[in-house]
Amino acid sequence: MNASQSTAVPASDAHAVAPVRKTIVVGTSVERAFHVFTEEMNTWWPLASKHIGKADAKTVVLEPFVGGRWFERGVDGSECDWGHVRTWDPPRRLVLTWEISSDWHDDPSIHTEVEVRFTPGRQFDARRPGTPPAPLLRRESAPDARDL
Repeated sequence: MNASQSTAVPASDAHAVAPVRKTIVVGTSVERAFHVFTEEMNTWWPLASKHIGKADAKTVVLEPFVGGRWFERGVDGSECDWGHVRTWDPPRRLVLTWEISSDWHDDPSIHTEVEVRFTPGRQFDARRPGTPPAPLLRRESAPDARDL
């Protein structure tokens, strides 16, 4: 390699990583999988250990429209934002922003995009485009949807 060649990552891509993709096959219809993922999140998300509020978390709310909030509600009624809905296309596709830092704090400056596609053949496909890793799709906090 001569002095004019470089393998350095451009500054704008310095924190980009390859997309994370997780496919889970579930034994239910696309409609049911979408419903459980979006309206019954507290049935599969480990709220006891994965919440950001000071109070224990009671439920997860995903407002079903573009621009809607994605948040946890504590047992004391407090609310802590997790992100927002960017695409709402039931029962096929959902795009959310994940606005939680790696140390589990709300950070509106973080906009990790999470795309979930529900496809015939009884599976859903979660994809996070090339952005720094976020807790949502790490193995220890990803949903195990076999029981949907």
